[in-house]
Amino acid sequence: MGLPHAETSGSVLAQELGTGVEMGTRELAAGASELGASAPEVASSGSFDAAGWTEARVADGVVKPEMVADRFRPLRDPANLESYVRHLETRDTAFANELSRRVEQVRTAKGPVDLDAAMQQIRKSTAGQLGESVAVDGFRPYFEGIEVQSRVELQSGTTIIDGRLLEARQPVVLGRGLGVPEGGNLSIEVKTGRPQYLAREIPHIADKQVQGHLQVGDQSLVVMSRDVYGVATERAARDAVGAAGSRIMALLPEKATLDQTLMRVIGERAGRLG
Repeated sequence: MGLPHAETSGSVLAQELGTGVEMGTRELAAGASELGASAPEVASSGSFDAAGWTEARVADGVVKPEMVADRFRPLRDPANLESYVRHLETRDTAFANELSRRVEQVRTAKGPVDLDAAMQQIRKSTAGQLGESVAVDGFRPYFEGIEVQSRVELQSGTTIIDGRLLEARQPVVLGRGLGVPEGGNLSIEVKTGRPQYLAREIPHIADKQVQGHLQVGDQSLVVMSRDVYGVATERAARDAVGAAGSRIMALLPEKATLDQTLMRVIGERAGRLG
């Protein structure tokens, strides 16, 4: 698949941003304000260790679904997620370059069209990369190796595996009927977006992405933003992915949290927060 795409269209963004650069600037500032208001005091005090979270090791024994959920839970907090973004930038050149491009794009925006384009790229490309990184790093402690953006040829065409987690250090149980044995591999598909977008993506996920996972001999998992809980047909979506041979886990922060965190960091650096 490549990067998970945001569902926001240009016309919707234009409505959100209004008719001038000032509206876009206010959106960047609003993201910062919401983050500041929603972050618990303990999180904003700098107690979250993003490097420690990324490189954590787990105790021996079977990894259960609730342990996986607990592993991802801290990054639901916007302040913790921002710490993660800043740490990711120091160790991932591709993400650092992406962030720099968006900062420059926002800084040099001369009108609503320019700012609209910048916002689209933040929501689509930058947030997509962030979601993939969180997903891969979340599972990192349980596996010996990682491959990203692996190309697989299917009869129906080419698909991209967002992340392959190689050689499980211990058994990883992801739910009823799905687990990775010690030494086994897990392929993940990452999807972030609003509920309507996630619902539209289910057929493609089941018919193509999951099949790519299975073709390389891996166990398959679809990692989604927590927006999936708002999908009107959530049960049917989970059943469709399950029938294809995978499972949905809502481990990533809501799409709005991903977007607002990035807008805070980018807007601050671009000098658009006040």
